[in-house]
Amino acid sequence: MPSSLTGIPTEFDVIVIGGGPAGATTAGLLAKRGHQVLILDRERFPRYHVGESLIPVVMAPMKEMGLTERLEQRGFER
Repeated sequence: MPSSLTGIPTEFDVIVIGGGPAGATTAGLLAKRGHQVLILDRERFPRYHVGESLIPVVMAPMKEMGLTERLEQRGFER
């Protein structure tokens, strides 16, 4: 239920601890399925890290999240 003052939800179906790659992916997939999700992380966002490659096993979750077309459009090599 959103706060009447801010419109920000105050009740959640799922709380994900950690907003790194695994936590953010989990939260995104749950939200895509209609769950109200809160991510808690001790760091401030955005936090910048260098990511030079993805291992092949991540392509299935990327496809499920609808991100493979975006990667291809931006010219990332397979």
